[in-house]
Amino acid sequence: QPLGLDYRFSLAASECGDVSRDGLLLLPLSLLLLVSAFLGLLCVPQVQQQMNRLRYQNIENAPVATVLYIVDLVSNTVQCSPKLLEGNIEWLTCVKNKVALSGPEVLGWEAGAVMGRNFKGEVAPWVYSHAAYRTIVYDPSARRTPHHLSQCNTSSTWPQGLDALLVNMHTGDPDWAARRKLFFDALPALHLDGSGHGMDAVVPKGVRPRDGKSKRKVNDVVGATLFRFLFDIDVEAELAEMFWYDETIGPCIVTTIPPGSDKVSRMTKLRDEVLFNKVLASSVGRGFMELAQERGMDGTMKLKEILWIVLFAAYGGTSNVVHDTLSFALKDADRQADIFRENPTAYMLEGARLFPAVAGMNPWMVKEGVEGILGGKLKLPDGSPVAAEAGAYGFMLTSGANRDPTDSLPKPAEFRPGRPEAERLLTFNNELQDVRKCADASTAGCPAAPRPCLGTWLAVRVAKAALAFFLSDYGSAATKSKGAGKTGEL
Repeated sequence: QPLGLDYRFSLAASECGDVSRDGLLLLPLSLLLLVSAFLGLLCVPQVQQQMNRLRYQNIENAPVATVLYIVDLVSNTVQCSPKLLEGNIEWLTCVKNKVALSGPEVLGWEAGAVMGRNFKGEVAPWVYSHAAYRTIVYDPSARRTPHHLSQCNTSSTWPQGLDALLVNMHTGDPDWAARRKLFFDALPALHLDGSGHGMDAVVPKGVRPRDGKSKRKVNDVVGATLFRFLFDIDVEAELAEMFWYDETIGPCIVTTIPPGSDKVSRMTKLRDEVLFNKVLASSVGRGFMELAQERGMDGTMKLKEILWIVLFAAYGGTSNVVHDTLSFALKDADRQADIFRENPTAYMLEGARLFPAVAGMNPWMVKEGVEGILGGKLKLPDGSPVAAEAGAYGFMLTSGANRDPTDSLPKPAEFRPGRPEAERLLTFNNELQDVRKCADASTAGCPAAPRPCLGTWLAVRVAKAALAFFLSDYGSAATKSKGAGKTGEL
């Protein structure tokens, strides 16, 4: 009987063999066409917008909201896939911009925030407008989450014994203010007129002006320049390891998965041993330790803390801004080099506005009244009110706030260096024009700018010097004769 069944099956298969083979070939082709059609449909702006409307309307229904979020993520990934040819940072910038604009496309800019689900599964505000963003970062008692930067719990990578990281502390916390004040007073490069002003970029061996498309080469110039301006030390021997460090901590921001113990050990050795000892041997390092001792603070721990912040934000963040700005400039290199030299500071600030290195002060902790966003009156797409629980992790989107057309920002998608409202950008957490109103960059307790990036002026100087180097081979002879474009008032 089994043999008979096998025979009949074999006979049937042989008689229908051509059809079966054709069917087997057509099946994957049909599936491929269906998937392609589905992805193509998702890339139609009106379709994606309606999907997001449905997602935000059903945000309190976790399964539905999650599925629609995945659909939107796939759509953004597909739409931004051509940017992968330019590099991972360009792709990520494209995705961030699409995420930032999904809220206003559904609710409008006036709403200021849309309710979304964070990595903990909580329903919380995602702030995208300029006015709503200011509501959070200008709050003198804004609350930060204890361990997370974006979606990454970074505490396993902190220096051993550090109880809290400056960037995770609440605005106005006395310890937060004291630490900022120490860092500002001990590190002249953080001042508006600090060290590095008008100086050339520090260029490691083997890096050429026309290497601006290389992320590694950009990071090397930024890293070498940053540590020279800030600590007056040479880190050329450490640049390869610093690049590895940045590539290791970066993915955690997106994936929520921190580096493993072996990688953390390697990161710690670079930061808390190699770089720490180099800084400690410098005059800047010795002055830092002396000032910390005078103020009754643990100088070793505070120096290790600032090195963590420098590698994560100053080195990683500034490198990303420079690389993104160069990616834009090198598409029309000669013309953009001429524009850069007309006003290097204006050019760099416009790059920082359109290509911010960070998504925002993320996460922040929601207080009662949702920090006063529209008086706490958050809504769903159909106009129904919706609330967020106190303590929930909210997010903000710098890419949205910097492109808000309703806040006196004409044609926000255009790259226009020198625009009159240039210093209203929120890339440095507070508006640059407000940071100028404070006595010093620590601004602890300064009402005009309660919480700007501590390294604002240093980042601007380093970025300008790096851009000047990588654009130095381009442009007309007339603008080249003006110099590299590093100098000029901040």
